[in-house]
Amino acid sequence: MTRQDLRDWMNGEIRAGRMTLDESTPFVSMTLAIPVNGDWDALDQTMRTERVDFFALTKAGIEGARWRKDDEAEALLEGALQIMQRYQGHPTSVDTVA
Repeated sequence: MTRQDLRDWMNGEIRAGRMTLDESTPFVSMTLAIPVNGDWDALDQTMRTERVDFFALTKAGIEGARWRKDDEAEALLEGALQIMQRYQGHPTSVDTVA
């Protein structure tokens, strides 16, 4: 799924009451990208077309948090991974997350 797809999914889950704002925190950071060269137009297009493996991204984030001994970040990312796993294969959601 693209970063824009993830943003749309996350916002839909919040609006439907299936996700709290606190639960959305790690997903928000996954939807962000900052262009190194300052080309925001190209970045906007990339965010709409480039597919990202958010499961792998989240697992790498968990490992990084463990390495840094950042228990708060690890817990947030573990929660995000559980949400993604819960919705994987569900017709409205996260089979689009990977």
